[in-house]
Amino acid sequence: MCTNNDIGEHREVEKAVFDFSAVSLEDVEAFDYNELAISTSRLNSSLRLMGVRPIYGGFIQDLFARMFMLVFM
Repeated sequence: MCTNNDIGEHREVEKAVFDFSAVSLEDVEAFDYNELAISTSRLNSSLRLMGVRPIYGGFIQDLFARMFMLVFM
């Protein structure tokens, strides 16, 4: 559980890295791309509001392409 004291101790955090390299093709087929895109967008907005730059990596090309199309098209 995160408390106000925990947040104060970590104010120097500038970036958060999210690694999706463990996601397999089978996992991708089971995803609800719309829900994943919305959740990722909300997470991105929340982190930026706190001054943290989210960095996402390890996406399978098909997953990234589908999420990109849902968020930016």
